[in-house]
This record gives sequence, C-alpha cells and structure tokens, in this order.
Amino acid sequence: MISFHSLRWKLIGSYLLLVAAVLIAIVVLTRYSVSSIFATYQENILVHDAVQVARVFGPDYSNTHDWHQIAPYFSTSTQFDRNDIWILNMQGVPVLEQPPNAPPSERPSLAMLRPALAGQVTTGQISGLLGRPRRVWAAVPLRANGAMIGAVFIVAAPDSALLSTRDEAFPFRLLQSTADFMTNVEHRLAIIGLAVGILAIALGAWLARSITDPIQELRRVVSRIAAGDLSQRVRVRSRDEVGALSADINRMAAQLEGDVNELRRQEGLRRDLVANVSHDLATPLTGIQGFTEALMDGMVSSDAERQELYGSIYREVHRLRRLVGDLQDLSSLENGMGRVEPQPLHLTELLEEALTVEHVEAAERGVTLVREIPPNLPAVLGDGGRITQVLLNLLDNALRFTPSGGSITIRARSVADAVEVTVADTGAGIPAGELPHVFERFYRVDRSRSRETGGGGLGLAIVKAIVTAHGGRVTAASVVGEGTQMTFTLHQVKEASAVDSRPATVKLVRRRGLATPVAAE
Repeated sequence: MISFHSLRWKLIGSYLLLVAAVLIAIVVLTRYSVSSIFATYQENILVHDAVQVARVFGPDYSNTHDWHQIAPYFSTSTQFDRNDIWILNMQGVPVLEQPPNAPPSERPSLAMLRPALAGQVTTGQISGLLGRPRRVWAAVPLRANGAMIGAVFIVAAPDSALLSTRDEAFPFRLLQSTADFMTNVEHRLAIIGLAVGILAIALGAWLARSITDPIQELRRVVSRIAAGDLSQRVRVRSRDEVGALSADINRMAAQLEGDVNELRRQEGLRRDLVANVSHDLATPLTGIQGFTEALMDGMVSSDAERQELYGSIYREVHRLRRLVGDLQDLSSLENGMGRVEPQPLHLTELLEEALTVEHVEAAERGVTLVREIPPNLPAVLGDGGRITQVLLNLLDNALRFTPSGGSITIRARSVADAVEVTVADTGAGIPAGELPHVFERFYRVDRSRSRETGGGGLGLAIVKAIVTAHGGRVTAASVVGEGTQMTFTLHQVKEASAVDSRPATVKLVRRRGLATPVAAE
C-alpha cells in the first residue's frame, strides 16, 4: 500500500517542487531573454530595411525633386506584411507612407524623428493600445546628394520571426508578429518542460528509492533485533552516512549477540556450578552419613573396622573441607579479595619442592617425573604459597590424566622479562574444541570420570585466578593422543640484589594423597 506520508514520497515531492520551481524560473527568464533578444534583432532588421529604403528613394528624389512621381513606385515596392513605413520631410510631415492614409495617431511623432532628422539612426518601441501588441520602430536619415532631406521611419510588431518571402526589387524581409513568434517559443518550451518533468520524476523516484530502501532495510533489521533475533545484519550498500549507520548497527548487533551469548553461557555455568557443588557436597555427606549410621547401629564390632570407618569419615570430611576451601579461595581471587603478597623469590626451589611432594604418587602410578630446570633461572616476583598451589594443581592434574608408563615434564625458561613454566604430560590429550574451557569452574573434559578420580573441577580455575592476580598469563596446548602442556608466566625481578635468599616460606604436607601448602613454622 502506497503511503504518501512516507519518506520516499516526501523526497520525491520535494525534488519535484524544486524541479518545478527551477523550470518556471527557466521558462520566465527564457521568455524574457528571447523576447529582448528578438526585439533587438528585429530592430536591426528594421534599421537595415530603412537604410535600404533611404538608399533607393533618396537618389530618386534627387533626380525628380517630386515625391508625387515617386509615390506609385513606393507603393508597389514597400508592401511589408504587418510593417508600416513613412518617408518624412525635414519638418516631420509624411510625404510617402505605406499603408496609405494611416490615422494621424499612428504616425511617428516629431520627438521620435528628431534624432534621425539630425542625422542619427535611432530605434524604439511603441506601446500597444486596446490589446494591440507593442511595435518596434527604426528611423534613419534620408539624404539626396549628401544633403539631409528628411527621414525614413519603419514600425513593425516586436520580437518577430523572419519569413522567406522577398520582393524582387527590394530585399526587404517580411516580419512575423511577436504573438506568433512567442506562441511558437512557448509551445517548444512546454514540450521541453514536459520531457524534463518526466525525466525529473523518474530521476527523483530513483534517487528517493536509493535513499529510502537502505533506511527501510535498517528499520526491518532493527525491528527484528528488537524482537530478539540478534543474528540479523544490515547489508552495507554505500560509504555515505547511511552506510556508516548500517555498519554501526551491525557492530551493535554483533556486540549484543556476543553479550547475550556470554550471559547465556554464564547462566549455564551458574546452573552447572549449583549442580556440581550440590553433587560434590552430597557425595561425601552421604558417605559420612552411612559410616556414622553403621557406627551408631553397632554394626561394627571390631576395633580394626571402626578405625577403618573413622579413616573413611576423615577422608570424606577432608574432601568437603578442600572443596569448600577451593570455592572460597577461587571466589576471593576472582573478586580481587584474595591475599596475594608478591615478593622476590627463587622459583627453582618451589619447583623442586613440588616435584618432591608429587614424587611418591607419581611412583605409585608408574609415571616418570622429568626436570628441565636451568641452574641460572632468574628470580621472579610472586607469592610463594600461591605459586606452590599453582604447581601442585598442575602436577595433580597431569598425574590424573597420564597413564602408567607415561611421563610428566616440568620445564622452566627465561622469556624476555618473564619466566615461563610448563607442565607437559603424555596423556590422552584434550580436543581442540575443549581447550578454551579447561580453565572454567567445574569443567571436565572427560565427564564420564567420577569425581573420586577426576578431581573437583576447580584446580585449573584456581591456577588461572592466581596467575592472573600475579599479572601473568596461563595457556593450554594439546594434541589428542600425544599429551597436554599447561604453561604460565611470572614477571622477573629487575634487581637481583633484592631477592630473598632464604628458603621458600612454605612447607608441603601430603595427607593420604592430597598435597597442601601450609605456612612454615
């Protein structure tokens, strides 16, 4: 349905009004210009004809000195269509005239003839009366043997067009009236104006469409985005303001889509967090409840069985304590409230101590620990307890996923103004699509593994939070079937003299397969 209130029709209407105004101005100016130019042209024609009359009848009068003898020849040879001609003496009295017996009111006045009687060529226009058109006139001096004997006066309708008819004796041109000529001009202008108007309508419609089509597409896309379809994009057709607006809307839609997807992902993570925490809390609590009920019901009679149950309860309580501690630790680190006290330290000592703690479990699993630590490793700026926690988490994670007969390599090297530490295993590897998520809370690559053997899913998230709090970065690289590399960086200490040469300020305690950094006494 056509809406004349739309931007397209407003643009077309404005364009047509502008074109119409320009055409009217052009027609008016053209008509005026053509009329003026044609009047001047006609005046020149009349002057030319008057000069020829003077050249013919001046010598005739010098031969006869009698105007009555010249009158018959004058009447037959000066019959101009719509043109009047007079030959006047020095007193301004007509001696010959065409047409004959013209009313005195139409005869030239002495004021019009005075310049010609003084020897000058003059032209002018006579205003028409009673609806008659204006008339252009010309007056030239008439001489006989070099002496002034009068003047020749010719008057015709202004702005005339020339006809082709010529008298055989005199080449006087017959002139068309102003009305006839301007009617012809106006007809031609009307045809040109109509053609230009049609062209203007077509061009205006095309220009309006080129402007409004992108705007209509913008409106449709914005409406769909507002309705929730954030995948919509606008086709950028030009480099003007509309094209820039289209590009801005596309960037806005992409940003909104990314933000919404991130919110959905965060909401999914929140649901997974609640579900995982509930499950991880429920599993040890269920075990503790079962062990406690067995003790309360007297189902355990021997001391050895009771001690075994006490040990099981202790391990489950420790699991709960570690889970809750990890959650609190991760939350405080991510919120910027966790205590991180960087100080200059020798990273080599922390690496050696972490390998020593994990050596027993690695031996039990049949995994070889390999050291690639240079002796001159630069000192770093870090919190000894937190860095130890990072190393233990990375080694524990590598041990869980490295089969018997495999190896874990811990290497360190100086890179620019940082120290890079890598823990590489020869496990099953991580698919490429899973790598971006390995540092998320409760994320497990192998979801079929039980939480008993697969960990709580917080170790790598804590690693990332600690390294980020130190201003470093942590990355993961893996090849399926070959193994995984976890790498983190720490800033070097610029002044070696500031390094504390004392041993690391933490000691490591392993209770029933769980390595935990604690403060040194």
